[in-house]
Amino acid sequence: MSTLRDKSPFDSVSNPSQGVMLALKAAASSGDEPALIAILNSAMWELGSAEEHLEAIRLALVVGAHHAARRLANEGTLRYPLNDELKKSALVLAPPGTRVVRSQPTYGAAANFEWLRDNRLAYQGRWVALRCGALLAVANELAELTAEIDSTDGVLLTRA
Repeated sequence: MSTLRDKSPFDSVSNPSQGVMLALKAAASSGDEPALIAILNSAMWELGSAEEHLEAIRLALVVGAHHAARRLANEGTLRYPLNDELKKSALVLAPPGTRVVRSQPTYGAAANFEWLRDNRLAYQGRWVALRCGALLAVANELAELTAEIDSTDGVLLTRA
């Protein structure tokens, strides 16, 4: 019994690129991820067009071969650097990146603590908003307090 993996993508097709695409479509339509990956690994993609790369990416995604789709997108952008769709595919399929963003030091933390130490009894049980030791607002409820200030960035919201 013959399977997709037994057939060459170049069988009975004069254009090798066309044969690869037919084999990829057959593997994708049957949901055969291993066959699709095997075809991709054996294919000579330098013969394919940018559109064929995009179609192969789509077919790889159909069967869940995300890493293969990423590899195709990266190879496609190297071969066709002016193709916006391949660039977009490479960007979308790229692994997630992280970057470290150093937060600004909170110089006002010590001043806020000092304000609370000196004034907590006068505002006991009420919500206070402090920035760098300065009282911005006072309220009985947190929602009231946040409504009174423009932004909570760098602001200590606490119950005294």
